[in-house]
Amino acid sequence: VNATLSSGTVGPINPGQTIMVQASTVLTQIQVDSGSVSNTVNAAATWTRGSETVTMDESSSATMTITPDPALSMVKSASVDLLSSPPQPDDTVLFGFVLTNSGNVTLRDIDLTDHLAGVNLSAPTVVSLIPGESFSGWAGTYLITQSDIDAGGGTNSATANGFSPSGVPVMANAATGFTI
Repeated sequence: VNATLSSGTVGPINPGQTIMVQASTVLTQIQVDSGSVSNTVNAAATWTRGSETVTMDESSSATMTITPDPALSMVKSASVDLLSSPPQPDDTVLFGFVLTNSGNVTLRDIDLTDHLAGVNLSAPTVVSLIPGESFSGWAGTYLITQSDIDAGGGTNSATANGFSPSGVPVMANAATGFTI
């Protein structure tokens, strides 16, 4: 951890006196993903005892555990803008997906499964998301059937899965309807 002190020297310190020095640092995503951050502080004191100069060095270490909170959310949308008027079998409904890392650790190996038979998903490369980042690179196309037309539309759901840096699985589900 790189930290900056407001002053590099404290003193003098009288016998029995305690001086507290504080430092702060901003954690990196790599540190949060690792689940902990360690820090070592070194202190040195020099004083004169008679004609002798005495130096004492001490160090102390601490490790802070960072609780991982992996989370994934998804919003799914449908567009019927490409349907004929009136709709015909094999007209296209478009589905959009926005996946967001809503946790505090990087998510990796995210994939998407659409549960409506016949949906053709685009195939982006393997997705990883840092906290707060969203990805909208997946799109789905669906050719409507006469049954969809007769029912006046349909519903569709999808599931996104991924993993935290420590391998904890995360999942998000979303559904949307489309009206014909």
